[in-house]
Amino acid sequence: MLWIPISKSIYTLGDNVLVYRTNPKGISATVGSTNRSIDSYWITELLVEEQSKRDLLNQENFSFFLDQLAINYFRVRQMDKKIKLAEFVLSRALLNVYLENGVQIERLSSKKTKLVKHMLAGDYQKAIDLLSAWEGMK
Repeated sequence: MLWIPISKSIYTLGDNVLVYRTNPKGISATVGSTNRSIDSYWITELLVEEQSKRDLLNQENFSFFLDQLAINYFRVRQMDKKIKLAEFVLSRALLNVYLENGVQIERLSSKKTKLVKHMLAGDYQKAIDLLSAWEGMK
């Protein structure tokens, strides 16, 4: 959320050059079972604050931010509903930081547009349903 916007060049490779191995005792496998899973939200909040200071609250970063919300939800999805609801409320406040800086919902993909509209309406269940099915999230 910070280094991509200030990069002069970014390249992608068409081939897989990284193989990810799952450790059944590692953080990826145990996510949601410890309070550390909530830290992802707090890091996101700090990144949005830094983006604001650096005038990086733009359309492209807003799209990345929405993907980060899916990652954050993935990390707390097995936790108590009160925790998930609290994260939803806090994430709505971060979403509004972007909107107050002029990002346009209409320029997002339809999936992301739906997510923003559900969040703005305070429709927790519809937003969670979308986040639960986010690309790459199981």
